[in-house]
Amino acid sequence: MIHEALRLGHIIIFHREDVAAISQDASFYQSDLAKQIAQPLLLGAFRAERERFESRATRFGHVFRREEIAMTDSEFVDRLRCFLAPMLPRGARTADARRYCAERSFARPWFLIERGELVRVD
Repeated sequence: MIHEALRLGHIIIFHREDVAAISQDASFYQSDLAKQIAQPLLLGAFRAERERFESRATRFGHVFRREEIAMTDSEFVDRLRCFLAPMLPRGARTADARRYCAERSFARPWFLIERGELVRVD
């Protein structure tokens, strides 16, 4: 089941503070392997966002919290928890994954990985 979930790309990422609000069972559970797979995508998005904020802060004089801009890669990754959803149907899209999460958690995920692509949940 783990390999099938990873192959289909059903990795769902929450903030660590939201884990207590998530109902885990065989159909939805935290996975260190999923986090290892998701980490390069997450770090790429984080670095691009941090660079955008840093350039905006200097170019336009906009003020951001220094601790957010200065956050390290490992601090960012440590804040996230990755879940597998092996029962999410084959061919499920982002909207399906959001509904699946809503049935199992009061918290909204931060990101979804859908077929190898990182999708930010707004």
